[in-house]
Amino acid sequence: MAQRQPNVVPSCSKPVWRQVRDGRIAPPPLTLDTVRDLATQYTFFHWHLVFPQVFARGGFDCVLGNPPWERVNLQEKEWFAERSPEIANAPNAAARTRLIESLKTTDPRLHRQFLEDSRQAEGESHLLRNSGRYPLCGRGDINLYTVFAEGMRALLNAGAAPAACYENGKGCVAGLRDLGFEFLDVTEAEIRRGKDFVRLKNGPFDVDLVFAPDGIESFAAAWKSRVDAEGFPVCHPDDIIRSKEAAGRAKDLESLPRLRAFRDYWKARR
Repeated sequence: MAQRQPNVVPSCSKPVWRQVRDGRIAPPPLTLDTVRDLATQYTFFHWHLVFPQVFARGGFDCVLGNPPWERVNLQEKEWFAERSPEIANAPNAAARTRLIESLKTTDPRLHRQFLEDSRQAEGESHLLRNSGRYPLCGRGDINLYTVFAEGMRALLNAGAAPAACYENGKGCVAGLRDLGFEFLDVTEAEIRRGKDFVRLKNGPFDVDLVFAPDGIESFAAAWKSRVDAEGFPVCHPDDIIRSKEAAGRAKDLESLPRLRAFRDYWKARR
């Protein structure tokens, strides 16, 4: 009979987890230590455990943040840009792969770090795509800002809405002043009405307040013309097109024919 290896972490299957949860068995020490190590390594954060009193009331009234603008998939060229310019500047993908493989002998530590970061990126991608938490944005070439936005929305209670940022402009002004910001009456008026973009520099740090995209005068206007997509409020296609036209950047102008075609298709199906 095969003997159990002493340092192999037992599989934490759902039946085992239920027995631990119900107090019928104690988790194996090695499993417990491994879970703690992984929690520390990946800095797990469980909103419902950290803020039980908030979710007992259904969630947050407001969630503010500055989501990262990064792709989930590890980009080898970017990853090696500062760590190994030779690999980053390889003439093609095949040459870069050979150089990465050679790190096993030339720089084992860097090779191990690359494998660990690649594994983390793969795990994050698997979570975002298959956990069921991000049905709207956990697909395609995922950028973190989209799943952050969807995750932030999931933290809100049923009575909260993005419109609160506009409707409570007075509270926003008061909160900024409590933080030490100073601004003129004209700036206060812009914040109160939800002007498309307000930049504040007279405070303890710089803040950009974005209420609406380029080409749209106020958040109220964008919110009034919003459309519902699977329960998620999004800008009306006409507003998106107007924003791209106003921005005038090459990548925005290049996307306009496709956006207009989609807008026409979408309107025809309504």
